[in-house]
Amino acid sequence: MFNLENPFWRFMTTLADVVIVSMLWVLTNFIGLFLLAFGFFEWGILPIGVLGAALVLLSVGPSISAAYYVLTRKISSREGYILQDFVKGFKNNFKNGALAFIILAPIMIITIFNFMSDTSELWFGLGTGFDTIAMAVNLIILVQALFVFIHVFAMSSRFDMKFKLLMKTAWQISIKHMPTTLLHAAIFVLIIFISVELLPQFFLFSAGIYFWASSHLLIRIYRKYRPEMDRDPDDFDAGQPNSPEE
Repeated sequence: MFNLENPFWRFMTTLADVVIVSMLWVLTNFIGLFLLAFGFFEWGILPIGVLGAALVLLSVGPSISAAYYVLTRKISSREGYILQDFVKGFKNNFKNGALAFIILAPIMIITIFNFMSDTSELWFGLGTGFDTIAMAVNLIILVQALFVFIHVFAMSSRFDMKFKLLMKTAWQISIKHMPTTLLHAAIFVLIIFISVELLPQFFLFSAGIYFWASSHLLIRIYRKYRPEMDRDPDDFDAGQPNSPEE
Protein backbone atom coordinates (compact mmCIF):
# COMPACT_ATOMS: atom_id res chain seq x y z
CA MET A 1 0.00 0.00 0.00
CA PHE A 2 2.84 2.38 0.86
CA ASN A 3 5.01 1.41 -2.10
CA LEU A 4 6.12 4.79 -3.46
CA GLU A 5 6.52 3.28 -6.93
CA ASN A 6 2.86 2.38 -7.37
CA PRO A 7 0.76 4.63 -9.66
CA PHE A 8 -1.18 6.32 -6.85
CA TRP A 9 1.85 7.51 -4.90
CA ARG A 10 3.68 8.50 -8.06
CA PHE A 11 0.65 10.62 -9.00
CA MET A 12 0.53 12.20 -5.54
CA THR A 13 4.27 12.95 -5.68
CA THR A 14 3.90 14.58 -9.09
CA LEU A 15 0.89 16.58 -7.87
CA ALA A 16 2.86 17.81 -4.87
CA ASP A 17 5.78 18.80 -7.10
CA VAL A 18 3.44 20.74 -9.42
CA VAL A 19 1.77 22.57 -6.52
CA ILE A 20 5.11 23.50 -4.91
CA VAL A 21 6.58 24.76 -8.19
CA SER A 22 3.43 26.75 -8.87
CA MET A 23 3.52 28.37 -5.44
CA LEU A 24 7.23 29.17 -5.81
CA TRP A 25 6.55 30.82 -9.16
CA VAL A 26 3.67 32.88 -7.75
CA LEU A 27 5.65 33.94 -4.66
CA THR A 28 8.67 34.91 -6.79
CA ASN A 29 6.54 37.32 -8.83
CA PHE A 30 4.03 38.35 -6.16
CA ILE A 31 5.72 41.54 -4.96
CA GLY A 32 6.22 42.88 -8.49
CA LEU A 33 2.68 42.05 -9.57
CA PHE A 34 1.23 43.52 -6.36
CA LEU A 35 3.12 46.80 -6.72
CA LEU A 36 2.30 46.98 -10.42
CA ALA A 37 -1.43 46.44 -9.92
CA PHE A 38 -1.90 48.60 -6.83
CA GLY A 39 0.62 51.28 -7.80
CA PHE A 40 -1.03 52.04 -11.13
CA PHE A 41 -4.69 51.12 -10.63
CA GLU A 42 -5.53 51.20 -6.92
CA TRP A 43 -3.27 53.78 -5.33
CA GLY A 44 -2.48 55.83 -8.42
CA ILE A 45 1.15 56.24 -7.32
CA LEU A 46 3.24 56.18 -10.50
CA PRO A 47 6.69 55.45 -8.96
CA ILE A 48 5.35 52.39 -7.14
CA GLY A 49 3.69 51.15 -10.32
CA VAL A 50 6.91 51.65 -12.27
CA LEU A 51 8.88 49.79 -9.59
CA GLY A 52 6.39 46.93 -9.79
CA ALA A 53 6.66 46.81 -13.59
CA ALA A 54 10.47 46.71 -13.34
CA LEU A 55 10.35 43.85 -10.84
CA VAL A 56 7.94 41.93 -13.06
CA LEU A 57 10.17 42.38 -16.11
CA LEU A 58 13.17 41.13 -14.16
CA SER A 59 11.55 38.21 -12.32
CA VAL A 60 8.98 36.55 -14.58
CA GLY A 61 11.37 35.23 -17.24
CA PRO A 62 13.96 33.73 -14.85
CA SER A 63 11.19 32.22 -12.71
CA ILE A 64 9.67 30.51 -15.78
CA SER A 65 13.07 29.02 -16.59
CA ALA A 66 13.49 27.98 -12.95
CA ALA A 67 10.16 26.13 -13.05
CA TYR A 68 11.20 24.35 -16.24
CA TYR A 69 14.57 23.49 -14.69
CA VAL A 70 12.90 21.78 -11.74
CA LEU A 71 10.22 19.90 -13.67
CA THR A 72 12.31 18.76 -16.66
CA ARG A 73 14.88 17.39 -14.22
CA LYS A 74 12.08 15.49 -12.46
CA ILE A 75 10.98 14.03 -15.79
CA SER A 76 14.61 13.05 -16.46
CA SER A 77 14.64 11.24 -13.08
CA ARG A 78 17.33 13.60 -11.79
CA GLU A 79 15.94 14.07 -8.31
CA GLY A 80 16.82 17.01 -6.12
CA TYR A 81 15.35 19.45 -3.62
CA ILE A 82 12.68 21.54 -5.33
CA LEU A 83 13.43 24.81 -3.55
CA GLN A 84 17.18 24.44 -4.02
CA ASP A 85 16.76 23.58 -7.71
CA PHE A 86 14.30 26.45 -8.24
CA VAL A 87 16.71 28.98 -6.73
CA LYS A 88 19.58 27.52 -8.74
CA GLY A 89 17.56 27.65 -11.95
CA PHE A 90 16.52 31.25 -11.25
CA LYS A 91 20.08 32.42 -10.61
CA ASN A 92 21.62 30.64 -13.58
CA ASN A 93 18.90 31.78 -15.98
CA PHE A 94 18.54 35.33 -14.70
CA LYS A 95 20.31 37.09 -17.58
CA ASN A 96 18.81 35.18 -20.50
CA GLY A 97 15.40 34.83 -18.87
CA ALA A 98 15.10 38.51 -17.99
CA LEU A 99 16.33 39.66 -21.41
CA ALA A 100 13.93 37.35 -23.23
CA PHE A 101 10.95 38.53 -21.18
CA ILE A 102 11.91 42.21 -21.46
CA ILE A 103 11.97 41.85 -25.25
CA LEU A 104 9.03 39.51 -25.82
CA ALA A 105 6.48 40.77 -23.27
CA PRO A 106 6.23 44.36 -24.62
CA ILE A 107 6.08 43.06 -28.20
CA MET A 108 3.21 40.74 -27.33
CA ILE A 109 1.32 43.36 -25.29
CA ILE A 110 1.65 46.05 -27.98
CA THR A 111 0.68 43.75 -30.84
CA ILE A 112 -2.33 42.40 -28.90
CA PHE A 113 -3.50 45.96 -28.20
CA ASN A 114 -2.99 47.02 -31.83
CA PHE A 115 -4.68 43.88 -33.17
CA MET A 116 -7.73 44.35 -30.96
CA SER A 117 -7.92 48.05 -31.86
CA ASP A 118 -7.75 47.34 -35.61
CA THR A 119 -10.27 44.51 -35.27
CA SER A 120 -12.73 46.79 -33.44
CA GLU A 121 -12.47 49.47 -36.11
CA LEU A 122 -13.04 46.95 -38.89
CA TRP A 123 -15.91 45.36 -37.00
CA PHE A 124 -17.75 48.68 -36.73
CA GLY A 125 -16.96 49.64 -40.31
CA LEU A 126 -14.53 52.39 -39.36
CA GLY A 127 -11.39 50.72 -40.66
CA THR A 128 -9.59 51.15 -43.95
CA GLY A 129 -7.49 48.92 -46.15
CA PHE A 130 -4.45 50.06 -44.21
CA ASP A 131 -6.07 48.87 -40.98
CA THR A 132 -6.52 45.41 -42.51
CA ILE A 133 -2.86 45.26 -43.46
CA ALA A 134 -1.81 46.56 -40.02
CA MET A 135 -3.98 43.93 -38.33
CA ALA A 136 -2.37 41.15 -40.39
CA VAL A 137 1.15 42.43 -39.64
CA ASN A 138 0.40 42.67 -35.91
CA LEU A 139 -1.00 39.15 -35.93
CA ILE A 140 2.11 37.75 -37.64
CA ILE A 141 4.43 39.51 -35.18
CA LEU A 142 2.34 38.34 -32.22
CA VAL A 143 2.36 34.71 -33.37
CA GLN A 144 6.12 34.70 -33.93
CA ALA A 145 6.77 36.28 -30.53
CA LEU A 146 4.45 33.75 -28.87
CA PHE A 147 6.22 30.85 -30.59
CA VAL A 148 9.60 32.02 -29.30
CA PHE A 149 8.09 32.66 -25.84
CA ILE A 150 6.86 29.05 -25.65
CA HIS A 151 10.35 27.59 -26.18
CA VAL A 152 12.96 30.10 -25.08
CA PHE A 153 12.63 29.78 -21.30
CA ALA A 154 12.58 26.00 -21.29
CA MET A 155 15.62 25.89 -23.58
CA SER A 156 17.45 28.37 -21.38
CA SER A 157 16.80 26.15 -18.36
CA ARG A 158 18.55 23.12 -19.84
CA PHE A 159 21.04 24.41 -22.43
CA ASP A 160 24.01 26.73 -22.07
CA MET A 161 23.64 29.14 -25.00
CA LYS A 162 24.42 32.74 -25.79
CA PHE A 163 21.32 34.91 -25.84
CA LYS A 164 21.24 35.59 -29.58
CA LEU A 165 21.68 31.90 -30.41
CA LEU A 166 19.08 30.97 -27.79
CA MET A 167 16.43 33.23 -29.37
CA LYS A 168 17.26 32.03 -32.88
CA THR A 169 17.17 28.35 -31.92
CA ALA A 170 13.90 28.77 -30.00
CA TRP A 171 12.29 30.27 -33.10
CA GLN A 172 13.68 27.53 -35.37
CA ILE A 173 12.46 24.75 -33.09
CA SER A 174 9.03 26.40 -32.73
CA ILE A 175 8.61 26.37 -36.50
CA LYS A 176 10.09 22.90 -37.08
CA HIS A 177 7.86 21.39 -34.38
CA MET A 178 4.75 23.40 -35.20
CA PRO A 179 2.16 20.87 -33.91
CA THR A 180 3.78 20.85 -30.45
CA THR A 181 4.05 24.64 -30.47
CA LEU A 182 0.37 25.01 -31.37
CA LEU A 183 -0.59 22.49 -28.68
CA HIS A 184 1.32 24.59 -26.15
CA ALA A 185 -0.53 27.70 -27.24
CA ALA A 186 -3.87 25.87 -26.90
CA ILE A 187 -3.00 24.60 -23.41
CA PHE A 188 -1.94 28.09 -22.36
CA VAL A 189 -5.17 29.69 -23.64
CA LEU A 190 -7.28 26.95 -21.99
CA ILE A 191 -5.59 27.43 -18.61
CA ILE A 192 -6.01 31.21 -18.81
CA PHE A 193 -9.68 30.78 -19.73
CA ILE A 194 -10.32 28.43 -16.80
CA SER A 195 -8.46 30.74 -14.38
CA VAL A 196 -10.24 33.91 -15.50
CA GLU A 197 -13.71 32.79 -16.53
CA LEU A 198 -14.53 29.57 -14.70
CA LEU A 199 -12.44 29.07 -11.57
CA PRO A 200 -10.35 32.04 -10.37
CA GLN A 201 -8.92 29.97 -7.51
CA PHE A 202 -7.31 27.77 -10.16
CA PHE A 203 -4.86 30.63 -10.84
CA LEU A 204 -2.70 29.66 -7.86
CA PHE A 205 -1.95 26.27 -9.41
CA SER A 206 -2.34 27.03 -13.12
CA ALA A 207 1.30 27.99 -13.63
CA GLY A 208 2.58 24.69 -12.25
CA ILE A 209 0.10 22.67 -14.30
CA TYR A 210 1.12 24.49 -17.49
CA PHE A 211 4.85 24.08 -16.78
CA TRP A 212 4.36 20.38 -16.01
CA ALA A 213 2.41 19.67 -19.21
CA SER A 214 4.80 21.83 -21.21
CA SER A 215 7.87 20.11 -19.77
CA HIS A 216 6.61 16.69 -20.86
CA LEU A 217 6.03 17.93 -24.41
CA LEU A 218 9.24 19.92 -24.75
CA ILE A 219 11.70 17.44 -23.30
CA ARG A 220 10.66 14.92 -25.95
CA ILE A 221 11.74 17.47 -28.57
CA TYR A 222 14.98 18.47 -26.87
CA ARG A 223 16.12 14.86 -26.51
CA LYS A 224 16.20 14.69 -30.31
CA TYR A 225 18.85 17.41 -30.37
CA ARG A 226 20.66 16.42 -27.20
CA PRO A 227 20.00 12.68 -26.59
CA GLU A 228 22.41 12.52 -23.66
CA MET A 229 20.78 15.35 -21.70
CA ASP A 230 19.20 12.90 -19.23
CA ARG A 231 22.52 11.21 -18.57
CA ASP A 232 24.59 14.32 -17.90
CA PRO A 233 26.04 14.85 -14.44
CA ASP A 234 24.32 17.19 -12.03
CA ASP A 235 25.38 20.41 -13.71
CA PHE A 236 23.49 23.52 -14.69
CA ASP A 237 23.23 22.74 -18.37
CA ALA A 238 23.45 19.94 -20.88
CA GLY A 239 25.58 21.90 -23.33
CA GLN A 240 24.22 23.23 -26.58
CA PRO A 241 21.64 21.24 -28.56
CA ASN A 242 22.32 20.15 -32.09
CA SER A 243 21.08 22.66 -34.64
CA PRO A 244 17.42 22.22 -35.72
CA GLU A 245 18.67 22.86 -39.25
CA GLU A 246 20.57 19.55 -39.25
